[in-house]
Amino acid sequence: APKDVSFDRIGFLDAEVSIGGSHAEIARKMRDLMLDGILGAGMRDFVRGGFYTSSVDEAWALPDFRKSAVEQANAIEVFHRNPIYAKLLNELGECLISEFRMENGLYSDRVALLSGPTKLSEEIASAIANTWTFEDLQSILSPMELSAMLDTFDIGIDGNTSAVQDVVGAYAGRNVIRPKIKDRLIDLKEPEKSAVAALNRNSQSRHFLKKELIASLGTNALIASALLKIEGNDGERFVSEARSILGLLWGIHFDSKNKRLFSSSRNSKCGRGEASSKGYALLISALLDFHGQTREALFLDRALRLQAIMDDRFASEEGPYWI
Repeated sequence: APKDVSFDRIGFLDAEVSIGGSHAEIARKMRDLMLDGILGAGMRDFVRGGFYTSSVDEAWALPDFRKSAVEQANAIEVFHRNPIYAKLLNELGECLISEFRMENGLYSDRVALLSGPTKLSEEIASAIANTWTFEDLQSILSPMELSAMLDTFDIGIDGNTSAVQDVVGAYAGRNVIRPKIKDRLIDLKEPEKSAVAALNRNSQSRHFLKKELIASLGTNALIASALLKIEGNDGERFVSEARSILGLLWGIHFDSKNKRLFSSSRNSKCGRGEASSKGYALLISALLDFHGQTREALFLDRALRLQAIMDDRFASEEGPYWI
């Protein structure tokens, strides 16, 4: 069965470990097991950086090639707490900027490799259809892996690599996979599994990205908070990017006349839906994070204004906020 990569859950376990108590040891083992599984398998994109959202197998070895901006941001939240993972932070920040940043400066929620019903130009379709040649297989795979692929997927030595196209297409969401190939993907053994993994890694640089063009208030607030946690030589660059995101959210998603936050926008134009209390809280938190790091009063002022609006619109007499 497919398995999701959830850094949000890992963050919850991490918090349990930090708090201590009777469940801390169990939480630590669960956290470490999930991190080892994700980092040691095929869920990391070694070409563009970042992590995929889920796998098509139980071992986290075969990714589905979709990415979520929220998961990259949550990964930063998890890894910045542990110095041994510090080198991943820059990679995750670069992944967010290069893959999720839209032309207007806000961030889309998801990107995928050929995900969903995508209409392709003849030029792109032709390039994808000819992704793998027999010479490619020889250069990418070890002799043992090549032999296993030839036998398992009925690839002829004449260079007919249509079966490999189907394997790669399966992970790219192209819906062109043949049933006999699909059945074999589930129970692949070594060296077939390592061969497919090698093809996956090399295919990532050959397929174009499909990016959603909707900017979510909550997603962008999470990204801004996450970028602030990246330190080192590029730390100032990521702080500047967080400042830009928060400024755009205020300018596009906040209706100062009616004192409302909107939940999403497309092409810098908001829809009619007001943000939930969670959306308000995420933006308030990001503004406070930015003020805490830079001491710029403007962001504290905006956080306090939003908190007053949130209290007025969502606070209940019982105590908790309405959703």
